[in-house]
Amino acid sequence: MVTFADLGTFTRNFISRNGEFRLLDRTDVFKFRVSNNGQIKLNLYNISAGDNANFRLYRNTKNNGILDFGKQKVASFLQGSNANDVINYSASSGTYFAQVRPYASGSNGIVSDDLELPESTTTTGITATTKPNTYQPLSPNQVFSLNSNPDADHVIYLDFDGHTTTNTPWNQNFGNSIVTPAYDTDGDTSNFSTAETETIWRIWQRVAEDFSPFNVNVTTAQPSDDQLKKTSNSDSQWGIRVVIGGDGSWFQEGTGGVGYINSFNWNSDTPTFVFSENRAGGSEKAVAETISHEVAHTLGLTHDGNLTNEYYNGHGNGSVETGWAPIMGEGNDRNLTQWSKGEYIGASNQEDDLDIITGQNGFGYRLDDYSNSLIGAAALSFNDGQVETYGIIEQNNDIDWFTFNSTTGNIALDIQPFERGPNLDILARLYNASGQLISSSNPIGSLSASFNLNLYPGQYYLSIDGTGQGNLVTGYSDYGSLGQYSITGTVA
Repeated sequence: MVTFADLGTFTRNFISRNGEFRLLDRTDVFKFRVSNNGQIKLNLYNISAGDNANFRLYRNTKNNGILDFGKQKVASFLQGSNANDVINYSASSGTYFAQVRPYASGSNGIVSDDLELPESTTTTGITATTKPNTYQPLSPNQVFSLNSNPDADHVIYLDFDGHTTTNTPWNQNFGNSIVTPAYDTDGDTSNFSTAETETIWRIWQRVAEDFSPFNVNVTTAQPSDDQLKKTSNSDSQWGIRVVIGGDGSWFQEGTGGVGYINSFNWNSDTPTFVFSENRAGGSEKAVAETISHEVAHTLGLTHDGNLTNEYYNGHGNGSVETGWAPIMGEGNDRNLTQWSKGEYIGASNQEDDLDIITGQNGFGYRLDDYSNSLIGAAALSFNDGQVETYGIIEQNNDIDWFTFNSTTGNIALDIQPFERGPNLDILARLYNASGQLISSSNPIGSLSASFNLNLYPGQYYLSIDGTGQGNLVTGYSDYGSLGQYSITGTVA
């Protein structure tokens, strides 16, 4: 039987696996992920005498998680006899497969080997101690250079400082030159006040959270023209400009925003517009909700309504954390807005938001940051003696696993969704060293989870999962329960 092992995301500098193949077991495949660009070194050694192995490295170009004929071979090594096979490769972020196959006239026998990622490897994967850009404190001088996922090839550009739109389909219908003033809440469009700067930062945080599961960069930094246009089928970098400001009187009085369906993939810098003056006077939440909604139109999504309204404004108590609405409805009066597939009662639109976003716009889901199993659990990270770990639930089948050791059994952990406009409702589970569940946390009416326990000293495992709440009449499923989270606290 073919060996297939998932080594997870490289967050340390050494990993080793043993393997062998026989007559009916012709290949071993080791899958691993690199979160950022870096130099990787793979060493296939201890190849059994009298035979040798063909060592190949493939990149997962189809984003389907399996090694098939569509994968791009990026490196290979074949050394005569049973000498070591070594691959040195400058890897960009992504998923890779290391394949070991027998290669010799006598390859029908047993061939054993060891695969090693040596200490000299310089992969720079995301570790638990890395504080994401979205969690960094406000720096007023950097508010127009914010990036949620700077290594991504695709961008959502939040343009707050005014823009003149020309030579686009908008101009064919609404005039040769469409002038949008800068985002403004105090009547002065010539300068950004301290309050406006902070609101822009908060808006960016909220939009970044909505798109955090995907391999796309939400940015306030001006991209080049080429980075906003899909110029050919071979182009790998493009995106959308979101022009934020004004009242949209050139389009229609009172409108909150407008965008062309599927325009994310057009070969022109055709923006989507958010008329911030019509969104509660430019308030943080109203503007952010409209940005995500209009960007989603450019990605191919249409409105989520019900039997009587084009826009569904949600259900549940709007003053509590779990009051819910779909992003493609009207979520300004609900705390929790999520991507949806029309599961709520009376939904007029059952399109699969996540499938459309990741299936037709050049980008997929963000790389999984932590192992989905206890076996590959990452160690919780500490900062000055306090637990400080960050992660993302990228897909609704994603479960992030962590491990830690307690010398006294005193455990106090707080698991929080993102601090601004969270999409994630957290289900946390605690396991002992044998993998037996000992406690879980998912409070009703709350998106967070926590543990405050006195246990026996020893090793423990923590899993983080996105979950739903209640039923579909008053609550929601785990479909859109995705996004960023933090783990803080103490382990004594």
